[in-house]
Amino acid sequence: ERDLLLPYPGRMEFFLLQEASVDKYATLTLGTNHYSVPDHLVGHKVDVKVYANLLKIYFQGKILDTHVRDYGAGRWIITLDHYLRTLERKPGALHGSAALKQAPWQVRQIYESAFTENARDFIEILQYAKNQEVSLERLWKVYQQLLVKCPSDISVDKFKALLGNDPQEIVFTYPDTEISRYAMELLTEVGEILHKN
Repeated sequence: ERDLLLPYPGRMEFFLLQEASVDKYATLTLGTNHYSVPDHLVGHKVDVKVYANLLKIYFQGKILDTHVRDYGAGRWIITLDHYLRTLERKPGALHGSAALKQAPWQVRQIYESAFTENARDFIEILQYAKNQEVSLERLWKVYQQLLVKCPSDISVDKFKALLGNDPQEIVFTYPDTEISRYAMELLTEVGEILHKN
């Protein structure tokens, strides 16, 4: 009989499938923890594949996102990208938000160094990056390039102009002076400190 069995068409997965309601905070609850989903799904139901170390969230059969499963109690696991639509309407809510605190250190660094007085522009950059599927690494490289070229005048338009270019065309050229080498060393150190925190 074994010889007559057809091969399994995919890999074997072990998970629990659950349906979850999205609350007014754009989160679903698993145990006592809250996991964010895109904010346009408030009031809807989503399907969640619960693995040992991962959650895969589906809406109408399509995968929305994944979260690393947290085994703590009463935790809020928030992704900043899930709240960009809401933050476009209420940019003042960004500063001090759990979404910003849990964002990657590069995103926090860009906000804190160039956009604390203009959250609306920062959200516009993040929305543009999300829509254009710009990677975090590319966003960070563009920020570093702007720091070299115009450190006191970083704007949403300059970000968009560089992000809109072919990534192969973005070449980082730094003047080979003692000051520029020292500045790049400081920037690297600050990035490492923020990454540890």
